[in-house]
Amino acid sequence: MNRFRKQGRDGEYNFWQPATDLMTGLVFILMLLVALLGLYLLYTPSLFDAMEPSTEALAEEQGDIPETGGYGELEGDGADEEEGDGYGDGEDNEEGDDDGNGDGDGDDDGGDGYGPGDEGVKSAVLAELIDGETRRIVKAENVKFELHESNGSLQILHTYYPEKISYRTFETTKEGIFYLPEKIWKGTYYFRGLTAPDGYDPADNQYFEIGELYDWPAPFLVQIPVFPSKNVIRIQMTDAESGMGIGDGVFEVIAAEDIRTLDGTVRFGRGQTVERITCDSSGYGESGELYLGNYILRQDRIPPYYAGIEEEAQAVVERKTDTEPGLCEIGTVKTRIRVCLSDELFPEQTVEGAGFLVTKEGDPTFQETMYTDSQGVFELTDLDKNAVYHIVQKTAPGNYRADETDHRITVEDDGRIDGQPQTTLELSNRMLRVAIGAVDAVLGSGIPDVALDLYDSGDHLLFSWETSGNELLFTDLKEGFYYVVKNRDPEKRYDLQVTDSKELQTLHIPVITWMSAAAVAGAAAGLALLILLIVFLVKTAAKCRRKDAAALKQSEQGDRE
Repeated sequence: MNRFRKQGRDGEYNFWQPATDLMTGLVFILMLLVALLGLYLLYTPSLFDAMEPSTEALAEEQGDIPETGGYGELEGDGADEEEGDGYGDGEDNEEGDDDGNGDGDGDDDGGDGYGPGDEGVKSAVLAELIDGETRRIVKAENVKFELHESNGSLQILHTYYPEKISYRTFETTKEGIFYLPEKIWKGTYYFRGLTAPDGYDPADNQYFEIGELYDWPAPFLVQIPVFPSKNVIRIQMTDAESGMGIGDGVFEVIAAEDIRTLDGTVRFGRGQTVERITCDSSGYGESGELYLGNYILRQDRIPPYYAGIEEEAQAVVERKTDTEPGLCEIGTVKTRIRVCLSDELFPEQTVEGAGFLVTKEGDPTFQETMYTDSQGVFELTDLDKNAVYHIVQKTAPGNYRADETDHRITVEDDGRIDGQPQTTLELSNRMLRVAIGAVDAVLGSGIPDVALDLYDSGDHLLFSWETSGNELLFTDLKEGFYYVVKNRDPEKRYDLQVTDSKELQTLHIPVITWMSAAAVAGAAAGLALLILLIVFLVKTAAKCRRKDAAALKQSEQGDRE
């Protein structure tokens, strides 16, 4: 077997020499292939013809693109007041006691206005509050009254047990009644109201005449009518934007709760329509007098060209004062269609001067032409209810293409469009943008001073120019086929197809420069250096392994010896 072993200088077989020789050969073959590939790329420029959409290139070319009353509840039951014969019965007065009544002896409280009258004709009196409309008792506590004779003199009454008490005013109990604390002489009197029950106006002077005897078990009854307080609701309807009054509106007044008075009567049930308010030409309206309480204002008739008000206004009818009731201001807006037109590629760039035709279904006489302003906007107002409008673009400025889509918009019977008082159409126009420029064949950077000629498919010259290093933007080309000739050389022709697209379309004409060649050579040299570095590292590693193997072998021989 030793006859097949190849011996080196040191007597050992060299396994790495053939591998090293093979790797060196491969390196030179690879360098040759790289050089051939570079020459192939330099002489095949058609590989760089490309249509590349690029909005960044256009942005660099153009720069930055601009652009109450309710009724309160009674507070507790109050202290129980004595009624009936719990008050003084006045019997002592008839016997000449010092009350100044009848016998002329009088005490210091004389001058109460009592005349002698007919002896023995003194009567007990019971007063009760009643509603002046329903004639039902008004159960209101602590309503105060004074007693006067018909000539206006104030009457002061007394009780004597367990001590003397003088009464200048009289208050109702929680049942809405009161007794006079002592009997009074025959004559004509009146009760004068000092306060009023909640939800009622003060009572007018209530006159009564006593002509015969009434005792405590069956006193003389005086009913004091009080009338529910009422007031009006005042509204002012205005344009929410201009603040001008808007006439011809009608509102229903609806009870927001059960409207009750203290006599227990439900004047209006919750949800009941109790009044209609019609606004005059200035937008002002006023209801008739209503019971105190909370109400809702619901729009019943919508003024022409305005959208209906969905939210119901709240109104409170409160007791009258020296000032007018508060004004309920109701704002409304016109039905409006707003059209906004912008560039399809750059939405922040508005389009001014575009023309639109507006028509209305069923009305051939209605035709309006509208143009977008400097903000790319126009608005339609004074729109009829229950109408369908059509908006179609007819013209576009500059090299923009008009969007001739028919936009159909319906105004409902409440003046709203899809449930809203106003709607906005966001529209856009397209412009075909083509950027052409010369670029370095390898580096891809812009190249100046290259003569380019643009032709259409019929070989008609459209434009000639010398590059500046930046792409030249065309916005007036239509869809179709074009070609570009470089440096007036018909052999150096580059085809271009323009399509109907909002994106920027580009054509880069490749140019070979010394920088291109240097770049290719530098790339090849770098690759060769990389390969040599790899070979060096491989050989170094192999040498280290051989040394390690020799050292290991010597160590094993030493161990065997």
